[in-house]
Amino acid sequence: IAILKAVGDAGDLLEISGAELEELRAQGSGCTAQDLQRHLTLLLKVESEMSHATFPRLILEMALMKMATLAPAIPVQQLLSRLAALEGGVQPGRKAVPQSSSSPRPQGPAAPGLAPDAGAAAVPAPAFGARGESVPAPTPTTAPATVAAAPVLDAGDLWGGLVRFVKEKKPMLGSQLEQVYPVKVSRGHLEIGCLTGSFQLRRLQDPEQVAELKGLALLHFGVQTAVKVVVLNSVPSDAPPTLSEKKSHEVAERKATLRREAEEHPLVAAAVAIFDGEISEVKEISGKDELPS
Repeated sequence: IAILKAVGDAGDLLEISGAELEELRAQGSGCTAQDLQRHLTLLLKVESEMSHATFPRLILEMALMKMATLAPAIPVQQLLSRLAALEGGVQPGRKAVPQSSSSPRPQGPAAPGLAPDAGAAAVPAPAFGARGESVPAPTPTTAPATVAAAPVLDAGDLWGGLVRFVKEKKPMLGSQLEQVYPVKVSRGHLEIGCLTGSFQLRRLQDPEQVAELKGLALLHFGVQTAVKVVVLNSVPSDAPPTLSEKKSHEVAERKATLRREAEEHPLVAAAVAIFDGEISEVKEISGKDELPS
């Protein structure tokens, strides 16, 4: 059928009878050469998947269903014009109607008796006393400036700030603190939880490591800080997560948000519908490369 679509009259290219030739022409009358190529591509892909599949019949049936419901192929130039129209905010097949610019209405002279412009500064009238003496205008008083109170940091902010400070001074020690549980954190007292047998427990039980942490806490908080290392047999239910766990959770939430925004973007949704595709991976782009909404 592909040969008949390509050359029209097969001639001696096909060694088949006239009845078989007419039957092939009838079968290929309802499709184009592009559709035949797409069907062949699907079959070749399915053949490779069936050789390694546990249920090859299921893969074949799904491929046949996809071939039966395959949308007609659209020229690439037409697809590009559609995407350009969507990006420009114009529906495909319609032309944008330019809005007529209306000239501003001239304003005539102000009629007598009208109120002055609200933006003009008001000149206070002089005040006179009972005997005609002028009374000086009252001097406006300025409200005293309020001083904003220093923000009160909770234990999570105190711990995160300390770990960032330690990591700048001692990267290896800061990386170990990211893996431990902050049981109790305050200015002047640190209670750190480490799981039994963990590498962080062995390191933070070293007196030199504890002394180094106390010195860095003194520089950061400005007060002498007691450090206590607690051995944990399991993660307490009420213990806050480690900074490493918190960071992993934030990264997972960021990826989920990016995927949701990509799926809801009109251009992405239009491209998926036009190309009959699916979103396999979403990567964050810089601000200057953002797609128009």
